[in-house]
Amino acid sequence: RYEGEKVIYPVNRKNEMLNTFIKPGLEDLCVSRTSFSRGVPIRENPKHVAYVWLDALCNYLSALGYGTDHDELYQKFWASEESEIIHVIGADITRFHTIYWPIMLHALNLPIPKRIFGHPWLLFGNDKMSKSKGNIVYADDLVNKYGVDAIRYYLIHEMPFASDGTFTNELLVESINSNLANILGNLVNRTIGMINKYFNGVVENKNIFEEVDDELKDLVLDTKDIVDDKMENLKIADSLDIIFDIFRRCN
Repeated sequence: RYEGEKVIYPVNRKNEMLNTFIKPGLEDLCVSRTSFSRGVPIRENPKHVAYVWLDALCNYLSALGYGTDHDELYQKFWASEESEIIHVIGADITRFHTIYWPIMLHALNLPIPKRIFGHPWLLFGNDKMSKSKGNIVYADDLVNKYGVDAIRYYLIHEMPFASDGTFTNELLVESINSNLANILGNLVNRTIGMINKYFNGVVENKNIFEEVDDELKDLVLDTKDIVDDKMENLKIADSLDIIFDIFRRCN
């Protein structure tokens, strides 16, 4: 599966798993721990607790009701032939989701994820966020100051498909001003202004258009297919850029 299909995204994550773990040869994994007591006890030997990456991964199934009398969600989202199981995970836990988890599912004769996206890091400037460095950013604080939509936009836009994204307060403000305010905000403001000025605030579709409008209409209609393709390949930031091309063209 790793060689013949697009299973692990991006390709550098796939190569990391292949070269570091698969090609050298997989080793046995101890699925219990005795050095601490927190965790799910092993019934046959209570001195052991389950390794966290054994019981944590199973939550994907148990959350859907797998193994219970109420497994409708499991049947719909995991077991159905129409289901396409996609994991979107942090880059640092790629190994657990691409090696341990498929092996566990295969042993249980259950469907395994069709695609796994180990998304990049969000850096503070050029550094990883760290409490010891004091460069931690809390989402709630940003949302309270800038609004949830602005933060959603920035995080999606600044997280490239295969490379790390960067956060600073300066970059956030610049993005909000240049993209959300100047491009999208300007378009909305001008559109509402012209609707009020020329149509008394009411737009009716009279199917009136001229040849000059064809290029814009084609751009809008073609964008849907392009965005669908980008989203299908998990390139969300690219999709956002393409959508904003419409706003730029409208302006």
